[in-house]
Amino acid sequence: MADWAANRPAGIEGDLVILQIAPGAEETAYLRSSDPGVRTHALAVGRDMQATRGNNVIVTQSMVADGEQMDATLNMYGIAPTRHMVVGAPGNSVIPSNVFNAGRCWFTLRY
Repeated sequence: MADWAANRPAGIEGDLVILQIAPGAEETAYLRSSDPGVRTHALAVGRDMQATRGNNVIVTQSMVADGEQMDATLNMYGIAPTRHMVVGAPGNSVIPSNVFNAGRCWFTLRY
């Protein structure tokens, strides 16, 4: 996060976008940077990264979001996945569901 312009990986021309699943420790609830190229967003996994899907036989909750929903999420946060580096952060990593949902974030963006 420090000096993003100088430390940006090769091939990334945009911002560092941190999608944080939950607050962290009280003194560092959300990752923050004074660097203008670094942004943190509090991600609402249920709204932003998962969907209920069905196949006319069974309905399954908490599935990976479809393309339309992901496009809406990326637009809402101003993320251009071909320009920005996107990182999922669990927040309080002592809570297993936060770590799981950070992984879900990564998997959903890869999907």
